Amino acid sequence: MNTTISFNGLPPKTRYVSEKLIVGARQGLFGLKKLQKEEGVNLVIDFSSRKNFPFPLIETVLCKLINLKHKLIPIDLVNSDFPIKKALDKATKAIFENENNKIFVHCRSGKHRSVLIAAACEVLKGKIHNSQEFEEFLKNNRYYEIKHKRKFFIPFKLTPEEAACKIEKLKLQKERFLAIFFGK
Repeated sequence: MNTTISFNGLPPKTRYVSEKLIVGARQGLFGLKKLQKEEGVNLVIDFSSRKNFPFPLIETVLCKLINLKHKLIPIDLVNSDFPIKKALDKATKAIFENENNKIFVHCRSGKHRSVLIAAACEVLKGKIHNSQEFEEFLKNNRYYEIKHKRKFFIPFKLTPEEAACKIEKLKLQKERFLAIFFGK
């Protein structure tokens, strides 16, 4: 990893997954400014689904205020009919077009959609070679971490049935990505 990474400037719930790619939870103005100023991030890619309105719109405005590029690529992991390959192509294209710069990618919590995209980038760079390495990358970046469900900004603990259902959806989405890359 590059020695220019400071780690002091990372806002809460963000982490490096590669030399130029930071994954994390949605940030407010101060978090975005910190990523820009202390880590040199110049592009933010939001993978939130459109149902998370108005947050992507607010983030777009915040990024404009501080002269940070912003790109919204909605990804819906719950809908099995969602064209994941098309969204994946858009995401990896945006990341690789800006690969000389540091990029912050996020969804809502920075654990599921953004981690899958980061893993996809690592596959395309040739750093992940098989499904076992893909799975290890997901585990190391908290893909399966499920804490609570938010409703109206109040955290509610998931019931065991809700948690099991969510884990099944995550496994399904992982399988869709594995099929794209490794034909499984």
